[in-house]
Parts: sequence; C-alpha cells; structure tokens
Amino acid sequence: MRPVTHAHCDHPGTSSAPAFRQRGVPAALRGAYHCGTASSGGWAVAPTPEGLQAQRHRMTQVQSADRREDEERGDAGTRSASRRPGDATIRIDYHVHTCWSFDSEATLESLVDRALEAGLARLCVTDHDTIDGALAMKRIAPPDLDVIVGCEFSTDDGSQIIGLDLKDMIPRGSALDLMHKIKEQGGLTLIPHPFRRGHGIFRPEMKRSESFVRSVLSIADMVECFNGRDSYANNQRSLDFAVRHGLPAVAGTDAHTAEEVGSVYVEYARDDERHGRSARRIYFADRRAVSENALKRTALEFYHRHDARWPAVVGVAYRAARERSGRDRPPPGRGIPRIQYELPDHEADADGS
Repeated sequence: MRPVTHAHCDHPGTSSAPAFRQRGVPAALRGAYHCGTASSGGWAVAPTPEGLQAQRHRMTQVQSADRREDEERGDAGTRSASRRPGDATIRIDYHVHTCWSFDSEATLESLVDRALEAGLARLCVTDHDTIDGALAMKRIAPPDLDVIVGCEFSTDDGSQIIGLDLKDMIPRGSALDLMHKIKEQGGLTLIPHPFRRGHGIFRPEMKRSESFVRSVLSIADMVECFNGRDSYANNQRSLDFAVRHGLPAVAGTDAHTAEEVGSVYVEYARDDERHGRSARRIYFADRRAVSENALKRTALEFYHRHDARWPAVVGVAYRAARERSGRDRPPPGRGIPRIQYELPDHEADADGS
C-alpha cells in the first residue's frame, strides 16, 4: 500500500423496471409500498397488480441452496469480497463523510487508508453542506484512489440530496432548485436514503404529491437502493422503488467512521463504468430482516412531520434518546460483504435488448 500524506481536519467536526439477480429477495420487496394515500394528498407508489406481477417475474431469485453451497465451500473467490478486485473490475462507495461533516470524526488519512485496504478505486466524499472535505482528500489521495468531489446538501425542508462531480458549492435552497444547479455545473444528482425519516426526500411524513415525485425523478441521475446506515425496511423500500420506476441504482456506506468504508460498494467492469447505468454488482453483508412496530413508526412520523413546532428541549431529548439507543450507528451486518444484487446495463434493459 502506498503511504498516505497525513492531513488532519481544520474544520470542526415510469419506465420498465430493470431485471436483476438478487440473493434472497425478502418478502418486504414482494409487497406493494405506499408513500401516502390518495385521500391524504400523498402519492401511491404501487403499480397495477398486472405490472407488479410482471416485475416480480423479471426478477430472478437466487435459491437458498446456492447460498448454502457458497458457504459450505467457503467460496471467497466468486461470491464474497474477501479478495481484492482484479484488474478487470473497480469498486466504488457512493456515500462517505469525513470530519468536515458535523457528525463525523473520521480523518482524511484514516478514510484513504481504509479505502485502499478495501480495494476501492473511487470514493465519493459527500460531507454535509460542504465540498471542502472532498477537495482536501483529493489533494492527499494517492493515484490509485480517485476521490469524487460531492456533497450531501440539506434542502429547505430538511431533505437531503447528493451532488457528485461538483466544481462549486451551491447555496441552500429547495430540492428541485439544488438538483437543477448540480446539473448546471455538470454534476450528477443522487437521491440518498429516499425514505429515511427526517431527511429522505420521499419520507412518508412529507406526503409528497405525484407531480413533485415526477419532477424529482426527471432530474435524478441515480438513487440509493441500499444505504449502509439505513434500516432494513427503508432499504427494502428504496430497492422496491428503484425497481418499480426503472431507476439507475447504486449503493453507499453513508460512512461516518473509517471502519465502515468497504462494507458497502458497487462493482463495475473497468472497461464499462457508467455511474448507475452499466452492468454492476452491489455488495454488502447479509442483514437480519427487522420490521418496525407500527405504533412506533406512526409516532415518529408524527414527530418528524411537526418537528419545527416542537420546543427546542424536545429535539434535544429526541437526539439524546437516539444516541443512547445506538440508532445513529449502522445496523450490524453478518459476515463479509457479498454480492446481493446484480443489475444489468440500464440502457440495454430499458431498450429491451
């Protein structure tokens, strides 16, 4: 491994759905998901029963016997990520924070070291509301690690949007305005954790209109179908959403510590790397299926829907409770990252070829 120049932080801390091969498709994906209802002014995502049946048919499930066979063989060469990638492939993490984010203490050198250890070729640095951390890492990164300058922007309603390949910082504004300005400077727009409470652009408590959703999807270049810090249920909703709408899907750790880097990544063929569009494999460790209590979900959605109205002490108490319960830590995975989804070339699949 090449030595890394150490630099500490100076800053305080509706188209057809793509067919793809998924290991162990859970029941949550096979059901319909609704974001709001027609009566509440929200938007229903679920397609017609005939359309959903066709989408189910196009998704090939990997049989559990295949997984057992891999585990019995200890198949680290073809199915797991225990080996470094060959020259024919590259690995990318689309969502990483440094100590330039207010909620991360991960130093630049620790992130670079960990990325190289994990065999990553590209690292999308997406600090909260700043590109300074990405620019600083780009200056110290060795030639075999490409740092993509990005930012996780906070919009005026609390939603988060990621911009990649940025040249300049963009002032805070509405989600649609931010996305347009990202595109104006030649950047790519990525929708992170679409259904996460408090920050996901399509979070249920916002009850987005159908026209708003259409507008966002008309500008978005990619959507996260898996986020290393999101819940099992939200990740399944994100995957379901991407499949139903034929969206270019990628994944990221959402790392706030160096240890998380390498636990989630997207693998492309080196000679055909088009973000979210060329054929790709998404790796992460197996997750335990966990469902959220319906009463708890309703209460938390109510809290986030009216969070601007609560006294400051309520917000402080909520954040303290999250910290004590470990809700801000990434959910534990089981074992090493392994292929979970295999997605085809996006353009070829859309053309039916």
